[in-house]
Amino acid sequence: MMVISEIKNQKLKSKITKEILTALPEWFSIEKAISSYCYMVKSQLFFVAKEKTMIVGFISIKENNKYTAEIEVMGVLKEYQSKGIGRNLLEIAVKHLKRRKIKYLIVKTLAKSKKDKFYDKTRRFYIKQGFDPIIESDKIWNKNNPCVIMIKRIA
Repeated sequence: MMVISEIKNQKLKSKITKEILTALPEWFSIEKAISSYCYMVKSQLFFVAKEKTMIVGFISIKENNKYTAEIEVMGVLKEYQSKGIGRNLLEIAVKHLKRRKIKYLIVKTLAKSKKDKFYDKTRRFYIKQGFDPIIESDKIWNKNNPCVIMIKRIA
C-alpha cells in the first residue's frame, strides 16, 4: 500500500532527491541540475510516496508569492510510473496549497519543440492533471533545452 508523507528534514530531502533523480537519467542527466535540485528542495514543501518501506517518488513545491506556487521538481521511479503515484503526490501538494490560499500552481518542463519521448510523457501527465501550457521559451534555460511553463488553477 502506498503512503504519502511530508518530509521536513533538509538532509533527507536532498538525499531522496539525489537518489530518485539519479535513477531517472532519461529525464535528469545533467549532474549540475541534479545538484541544484538537491540544494533547492531543502527549503521547500516536500512530500514522498512510500511503497512499504521504499520511497518511490517525491514532489517539491516552492511558493513564489501569495498567489502562485511552483513544482520545483518531481520524480517517480520508472517501475512505479503510471500507477497513480505522481497524481497522488500532486493531489496532496494541492490540498496543502489550498489551505495556504494559493490560487495557481505552475510547472516548468521541456517544451514540445524539443523532440523527446520521455518529456512527451511528462507533458501528457501534466495536461491530464489539468495544467495548460502558457509560455514556451528558449531563454529560461537555453536554446538546447526550451522550456514550457504550464499552469493549473487550484483555488
